[in-house]
Amino acid sequence: MGAGARAGRLGVENFVYDSKIFGESWEERKARIQSESPMGKLPGWDLFSVIVKTNDDLRQEVFTMQLIHKLKSIFEFEAPHLWLRTYRIVATGANIGLLETITDACSLDHLKKTFPGGNLADYFRSVYGSDTLSSEFIAAQRRFIESMAAYSIVSYVLLLKDRHNGNILLSSEGRVIHIDFGFILGIAPGGMFSVEDAPFKLTKEMVDVMGGLGSHGYKHFRNCLYEGFVVLQKYHSEIAALLQTTGQHSPFPCFHGAKLARVITNLRTRLCVGLSRRDIRHRVDQLIRKSYNAWGTRQYDSFQLRSNNIHP
Repeated sequence: MGAGARAGRLGVENFVYDSKIFGESWEERKARIQSESPMGKLPGWDLFSVIVKTNDDLRQEVFTMQLIHKLKSIFEFEAPHLWLRTYRIVATGANIGLLETITDACSLDHLKKTFPGGNLADYFRSVYGSDTLSSEFIAAQRRFIESMAAYSIVSYVLLLKDRHNGNILLSSEGRVIHIDFGFILGIAPGGMFSVEDAPFKLTKEMVDVMGGLGSHGYKHFRNCLYEGFVVLQKYHSEIAALLQTTGQHSPFPCFHGAKLARVITNLRTRLCVGLSRRDIRHRVDQLIRKSYNAWGTRQYDSFQLRSNNIHP
């Protein structure tokens, strides 16, 4: 266990909290603020962390979160190891709203700027120990892999774009969390000139955390993708119905200039409708090959580094 790391919360297997990266935990901060608040002893006292976002129409993000929540509920029922994190979004006007912040997490960009060397696999080893066969490391690695698989499926099915490292978080438990869903279902930064052409973001560093290509962790990631697509195939009609209902005469940018029937047909294709189990396995392998260390992903990360100082 590295310096600044300590045993973490109950209910999470071999959890280590790294205060050097994540700072004061939300549990500690909440207790501190409650003790300092004149209303802290009142029944029902609680604390929520939100940000106010202006000059942005959050209604499409609310819709996207509804879709992710649907996928999350399917996974929880059919394949609970495929982990997703939803958060609350309230659009209070046409261009303003509130977003729940993800506590006890930081962006990969922040981690890379804060952790010496900025390498994701090195970070895991520094926190959970250099012995990659230890129970602490294996548990954290497994949480990373299973959340990576779930969000990779979401990214592909919903065509999530703008996946730079400011929009991908790492929780203090080692799980990946995606945020900011302004670009979905075919719209992307740069429009028709977008270089984000990979099915999902899968960098060499991410695979290194799994143990590298061909490792047990990598094979587990591949199997999780397969399980996820098999499960979602069963529920394709329910998922498509959400798009059908919302997409009719929708003001959302993701439906502008697109025929709804075509959007839903393409969604069903990504949900592997009509494919056999063998075909789904083949599709998963194709998606991984197209995503791993993809040229477009590296180019977009390079652009974000130069233009916004977001580290790849």
